[in-house]
Order: sequence, then structure tokens, then C-alpha cells
Amino acid sequence: MRLSRPIRKNMSRLDRGLRAGLGACLVCAAFLAPWLIDIPAVNLAMGAFGLLNVAAASAGVCPGYLLFGVSTRRSHRGPRAAGGGPEAVPVDGLSAALRNRLVLCIVLPGILAASAFGVVLHRFASERVTDDMTVEGRAVALLAAHLAGAALRDGTPAPAVPGIAPLEAATAGLVFHDREGDAVRHPLQRPPDASVPMDELMRAVAADLAERSPRDRGRLRTPTSHLLWVTERVPGERLWVTSVVDARGYDAALALLFGPRFLVLVLTVLWLTMWGAIYNVRKYTQRMSAGALEIRRRSRHDPLTGLLNRAGLDELLHRRLAASGPDGRTALVVVDLIDFRAINDSLGYTLADDLLREVADRIRTVVPGGCEVARTGADTFAIVCTGLDDTGRTRLIVRRLHQIVDSTYPVGEARLTLASRSGIAFAPPDAADAAELVRSADLALSRAKRTGSRHCRYAPEEHAWSVRRLTLMSALRGAIAGGELRLVYQPKIALDDGRLSGVEALVRWDHPEYGPIPPDEFVSLAERAGLIDVLTHWVLLDAERQSLAWRAEGLKVPVAVNLSPLNLRNPTLPDLVERLVSSGGFAGGLLELELTENAVMVDADLAMERLHALRELGTTLSIDDFGTGQSSFAYLQRFPIGNLKIDRRFVMALTSGAEEDGDVLLLRSMIELGHGMGLVVTAEGVEDRSSLERLRALGCDYAQGYHIARPMEPGALPGWLRERGELPAAGGVAHAEAAAAA
Repeated sequence: MRLSRPIRKNMSRLDRGLRAGLGACLVCAAFLAPWLIDIPAVNLAMGAFGLLNVAAASAGVCPGYLLFGVSTRRSHRGPRAAGGGPEAVPVDGLSAALRNRLVLCIVLPGILAASAFGVVLHRFASERVTDDMTVEGRAVALLAAHLAGAALRDGTPAPAVPGIAPLEAATAGLVFHDREGDAVRHPLQRPPDASVPMDELMRAVAADLAERSPRDRGRLRTPTSHLLWVTERVPGERLWVTSVVDARGYDAALALLFGPRFLVLVLTVLWLTMWGAIYNVRKYTQRMSAGALEIRRRSRHDPLTGLLNRAGLDELLHRRLAASGPDGRTALVVVDLIDFRAINDSLGYTLADDLLREVADRIRTVVPGGCEVARTGADTFAIVCTGLDDTGRTRLIVRRLHQIVDSTYPVGEARLTLASRSGIAFAPPDAADAAELVRSADLALSRAKRTGSRHCRYAPEEHAWSVRRLTLMSALRGAIAGGELRLVYQPKIALDDGRLSGVEALVRWDHPEYGPIPPDEFVSLAERAGLIDVLTHWVLLDAERQSLAWRAEGLKVPVAVNLSPLNLRNPTLPDLVERLVSSGGFAGGLLELELTENAVMVDADLAMERLHALRELGTTLSIDDFGTGQSSFAYLQRFPIGNLKIDRRFVMALTSGAEEDGDVLLLRSMIELGHGMGLVVTAEGVEDRSSLERLRALGCDYAQGYHIARPMEPGALPGWLRERGELPAAGGVAHAEAAAAA
């Protein structure tokens, strides 16, 4: 019969050494000294058991341990945890060590208790036998003393007194002596045989009689004899009689008491005690191991979906990377559900959790065998696959993954459609260890979010981009407070007369290490870092300060400031604007606030409330980058908007020279729609004169772009106006006021 798997060794080195020593002792006692236990069956069983222990110690495998599932080795692999994946979870060596210690704590006290029991039993048997022999000796001594006393009083010959012969047979001798131990001749005296050391015995008796509390019995051990003695005084005489009892019968009785049968009984009890201890400890440690495995499983699995969590993913990646070696390849795909937080807030946690469980089940069905799925965040999943390349099969898996995730889900009585993005990384070449692989996949996912792609493969430059982003995010707060930011202003003109109608304030940041930072980049970082309100506050204050400076020069120029969607959530924004408009440089309606379409549509009710509050303060509200968002015209009619700024991509179509292509028709429709809603229309991104003339012909109200003027430093605006003839060289103010009125 072939075994399905090799038998693992289950005995530690200490255990094997003890078993080998015990087995050798038993074999020697059974076969080399059979006279110790003169019972052939017992000797045979003891020898066979000793040989079994020696063989088990040599092989390192104990059959009894196999029967009970016990091991004394520290490196022992336990059963596979439920739901723990294909890899067996190794049981920590603490279980085996604890089991060994518990066994020792039970077996050693058992052995000590048995030893103490043997000592007590030996003492008890010794006392019982001694008492019996002492009673016999005392009876002989008393009878001899009374007979001797009677003979001395009546003159009767002692040997003629009947009844002493049977008692004398129970003793080794009778000795008459005085208090000092000197022997006195007497007809009843029966000296012991020559093996008894009489001189030593008499000295011991005399020493006891000389005590203040004399003892009347004692024991004497010599290399050749073992004696018990009892002394009685002859009544009415200064004469003592000592009965000497041979105690070698006592030794024979103890030998009989602790003979082979008793030894076999004691060994059997000890062996049963040890195996009972092993069995009970095994049950106890098995429950502990099961509890430890369950705790380990819970610590590495997501309680909602049953998938691996972040800790389980890290452990899995370490195992996979170690098993694949330098030539293997492990792929990590990180999937993020787009805008799942809004679903969570709308449906509540119960339905959202049901939705996440459904997503997890669908991901399980699409991944191939050998791949593991983990949930690493609230709405983030990870798939680990080994042996895949970055060309065909991985892309197929990712495509199937998005097809099954980006679908419709029944949630309660409604049906929702989810969307997802993913980042992909491989080890190697994208990473050398588990932590670097996770970071690479996260960076690829960030790139997919940033670019709007469905999935992205990690690129080496993503690491530098990530370091740059973190550096800029950390430095942005200091840049706002330390004056590293500055405002430049791009003029906007009226198309009917070509005169200045206002300027747009644009933020610039020159970083000491990275140089000029694009506004879109650091504004996005400010939103992520929670600094957008601080940044907007700084822009408004700096623009107000510059407006005051221009007014001191005779210029009343409306200034447009861009707002983030997050600014509308700030309840203090209307208070700040009110202070700037009522008593600051923006008094007289010189402040224009621009928001994108999506900004007002994120939370339409809140945006409606904030925008009405701002409009009542006398500010002008504009929709920036019109045409690129997903706004509803019905909502736009409800908002207190005064200006539509058409995005530059529609204006750039005018440079193609086509008279009535699709983009031009769309641009014409936007202008007519804005006028139909009672709004002023501004075109951004005017790059040449022909585009400017065509916008004027289409009826656009205002224009802004590089053909008109690039963003300029605030001190350059008066000079630009003088070059255009809109500001007298002497610095008059009439023309500027007329421009502001326009």
C-alpha cells in the first residue's frame, strides 16, 4: 500500500532522547537482568515496549502521537483554515511548545505524586511491620520479666515454668542485663547467635536507658544484621530483660510488598496517567489552535465579503513572489468603483453593503483559477494572478472584469449601474517586493482616475509623478502663507467696440524645485488637501488689494475670480464676499465669480442657495467652460447666472476656416441660446484675428484669449491700455470709467 503523502516526524529532539533512554533501560531490564522481575510475560512485554520506544525515537515518529494527532515538534503545520485559500496556514510553534509544557506540567507532577505515594506506602508498611514485630518482642520480654520475677520471689526454677517456649521462637534471643548494659547470667537467658553484635547492641540499650526519658525499644542496623529490640524491667529488681527480634523478615515482607506485581501496577498507572495527560492536553491545544486559526483568518479576511483584506493581500503577495522566484511573474490589478461614496450616502450602508457583496461575487466568477481576490478598501478590490504576461491574457482578464463589474445591479426596488477603473502592475519588472507592487498598482489606478481612462498599466514615470504630487501637496500650504503664489490678469474686451470690459485673475506658482506649476495641478492638490478654501480666500483678498491699487491709479476694472465646487460648501463664503463688496475694493459691482457647469450640478440645491446669496451681494455670476459639462438648461434657467463663457475648444474650431461645419454651428447655437436666456456670452481662447471677427459676426458679446492679450502682471495693465489708446498718457480716468460701465 502506497501512502498518499509521507509521514511527518512528530517527535522533538528532547522527546526522542528521553524515549531512547527509557527504551534502552527497559530492554536491559527485560533481557539482561530478567531476575529483577521474575515473571516471563512481564519481561517480554516490557522488552517489546522498550524496543518500540527505541525504534520510534530512531525514526522520529511516535505511533501514539499519530493516533491522537499530537506533535512535540515546534515546526508543525496545522490544518488548513476555512476560507484561507489554497495555501495551508502554518500553525505557530507556540501550540507545540505549549502542548509540551502542559504535558510536562501534568506528567511530572503525576510521577512525583506516584513517587511520594511509594514513599508513604513504604513508610506505612515499615511502621506496620515494625509495630507487629515490636508487639511480639514486647510480649516475650514482659513474659520473661514476670517469669524471672516470680522465680526470684518463689524460688521456682525458671525452665520449669510452662508457656515461654512458643514465644521464644518469635525472637532472636533474650538478654538479662543491668542499667549500664552489662550482661547478667539468668536461667531464662537465651543469647542470640554469633552474627548479632552483642556489644554494640548493649551499648545502644544502655544509652537509651540512660536518657532522662528512657526509650524501651529501638532498631539496630549493621552490615550483617537488622535487629529490633524491646527492653522491660524485671518487677522489683534492678534487672532488665531485652528481647531481640530479627528484622530480616521485615525486609522480606517489604520485598514481597514491592514485588513485580506492584511494580507493574505502578508503571501501568504512570503510563495511563501520561497518555491521559497527552490526550487531554491535545484536546485543549486543539481548541486553542482552532481559535487561533479563526482569529488569524478573521484578521486577514474582510468580514463583509469574505475576501482577503489588506493584511491578507500583503501576506499572499509575499508568498506568491517568494514562490515564483526571479523568473516568475505576478500581476496585481487594483479595481476602484467610481463615485461609490455617493451610492453609499444615498442608499445607506445596508443596501450599499449588499451591493459590495454582489460586486465581490461577480469578480470571483470572472477571475481564472489560481487568482485570488481581495478587498483593500471601502470600494477597492485587488486581483492577484501568477504566471501572466502584460499583453494578451492580462488584458483579457481586465476587459472581462470591467464588463462584469460595469453593469446593472438590483438594489432593493431600484437598479443601479456601476462604473470602475483599474490599475495594473507586474512583479517584475514594475516591482521587486509586495509593498512596491501594491504601490505601483495604486499609482497606475491614480493615473487612470487622473486621465479618465478605464484602466492603465504602471509606467516608471508614475513614481516620479507621485513624489512630485506629494511634495507639492506638502509645500502648498507654506506657499500660500509664504507669498510664493501670485496673481496675473488676462484682459477681456467687448466685441462691439473693442474696449476693456474686465480681467480674469489667474493664480501662478513658481516652485523652487519644479519651476512653474500648472494651475490645474495645484488647484486639484488644494482640493485633495483641504486647502481650496484657504487658496480661494487668498485669491479674493489679493485681487481686492490689486483692485484698490488700480482704483488709486484711476482704473475701475471688474475682476473675475474662479471658484471651486468645494467653495460652495463653505458657509462662510458669502460673509467674506459681503465684506469685500461692501467696503473693499470690489465695491460697485466689480467682482465676478466664475464656476464650471459641473460645479453647480454636484449639489444643485446647495448651489442654488449659495449663488442666490452671492448674487444678492451685487456680484456677477458666470458659468465657465460652458459646453464641456453635463448641466441641464432647465437648471441653468433657475440659477442667477449673468454670463456664459464658452469653452475654448469650440472657439478653436473657428481657426479651421470652415464656414458652417458642425463646431461652428454648435458655437452659433450656444450664443443664440445664451442670448435667448437673457445672458451675456463670452468666448474664451481667441487665438487669431479671423476668429475674433467671426465671433463678432455671430453676435458674441465679449472675447478673451492670447490674440487679445496674454495673462500679465498687474502693473502691466495700465501700459497695455495706453498702447491701445484706452488710457490717456496723463492718466485720466474718464475712459476707464466708461470701460467699466460697459
